[in-house]
Amino acid sequence: MKNVSKKAMFSSFLVLTFLGMGLTSTEKVNAEESSGFFNTRTGVGIPTELQEEYLEQVPDSVASITRSASAKFTPRLTAPATNNAYYYSRANAYYPDYLMPNCTAYAWGRAYEILGSIPNLSRGDAFQWWGYNAGKYASGQTPRVGAIVCWGSPEGLGKGHVAVVEEMNGDTLTLSESSWGGFLFRTRQINKNNMGAGFQGYIYLGDFSNKSNTLGDWVTEKTWSEMNIGIWDYYTIPHTLRWQYYDLDKKEWYEIQRGVSNWTSLVVSKGTYWVKVDVLDQNNNMIETKTMGTDGATNSIINAANVTREANGEYLLGAASNNPYMSYVAKLYNYQTGQWFTQFNSQWARFMPKQGVKYRVQFEIYGWNRRLDFQGYDFVG
Repeated sequence: MKNVSKKAMFSSFLVLTFLGMGLTSTEKVNAEESSGFFNTRTGVGIPTELQEEYLEQVPDSVASITRSASAKFTPRLTAPATNNAYYYSRANAYYPDYLMPNCTAYAWGRAYEILGSIPNLSRGDAFQWWGYNAGKYASGQTPRVGAIVCWGSPEGLGKGHVAVVEEMNGDTLTLSESSWGGFLFRTRQINKNNMGAGFQGYIYLGDFSNKSNTLGDWVTEKTWSEMNIGIWDYYTIPHTLRWQYYDLDKKEWYEIQRGVSNWTSLVVSKGTYWVKVDVLDQNNNMIETKTMGTDGATNSIINAANVTREANGEYLLGAASNNPYMSYVAKLYNYQTGQWFTQFNSQWARFMPKQGVKYRVQFEIYGWNRRLDFQGYDFVG
């Protein structure tokens, strides 16, 4: 199969906190005095009637996934020999002071053994592995063979714990592990629905399902400006991948690309979409198709919002983004008239609502000529 290799991501960003924003640009609209408001957060981009179907198809949100093209997973159910270089040599990141018995040294060596190359995993305490992995290997809450299981505190006397999924049989996982100051090696069985206190999730070193001539799991990554989507391609016969997306609001299909790449970029406004990849043979006949739902969201998000009634009855409306280069829009909707009736092209605005009328303010951020995120809040005058 082909490796799924990620595109380059921006290496730095500035988090703009809500408290750090100044009232630099404010628009104002006058109406009657108001009292009271309540919040209802919306804008997730997926209609209620599609939620169940959508959630079944949404992949774990990841930054990249790698796998040796020739990798074939063999479970380890016995302790490695003391002359095994993955575990007992300078090849192990925990050499020489923290070798087995040690859960991190074992899991790091086991990852090296599985991949056949140096793993890009933490070299610190077990509780640090999950956070360190951000932007590296795929991760999620669903167990897979070959995955690293991560626990934080209170496991390992507050230092966390890591182990490796060797086998899966229904809800039962067989883990291999070591323990600092304890056992050198052991396997144990655990129910995947009861992973215990401190469980954080699974780090996926790769997809070791040993499939052929089929499509595998979805993989996604987000940048400031787009969502990148990949899929494991196990086809060995000549074929082409055709990528399309469907805009549920416009009810139209759009072709993104076709070729050999098992990555594509979804460059759209945040909304409601289906992404589809078709496998075509040399005569353009469809062999297989696979579809996933997404809101097309990027890493540029609204991370703070303000809907505050002031002493004079006006409402101060504002929002902030983790991306400092965004343009802001605030739209107002009147539930009584059923219309959007005004728009502020600024980060902050003041509004005097009519008494007893229910309104919605929708904050939106724009960049790269499209809407990247939106959130809605209701309040009553």
